[in-house]
Amino acid sequence: METADKTILETIDDALSILGEKTKAMIYYYVEREFGLSKEQVPSNINFFHEALRLIFGAGASPLEKHICNGLEQKFGMTMSIGQDIDIIEYVNKLRSQSKG
Repeated sequence: METADKTILETIDDALSILGEKTKAMIYYYVEREFGLSKEQVPSNINFFHEALRLIFGAGASPLEKHICNGLEQKFGMTMSIGQDIDIIEYVNKLRSQSKG
């Protein structure tokens, strides 16, 4: 797993912890059952993780995704000038392109 993916996973894991350890485990279980992705595969398949959050939480996924994005910004030391309506897919893609760049 790439260093960036490890940091992304760590940030997602930290953010999901606000929901409690059991809920976090259930989210990872759902992602694995519905999309065939292990926890470690989430960063490189962020689109499926986004979809899983939408299916589980509906509109309530947005604040959780924003919390994850704030954590990513802090861990990567980047400030991205992006709109309010950005989802985690766009954010991670922008993050990857800026960190390569």
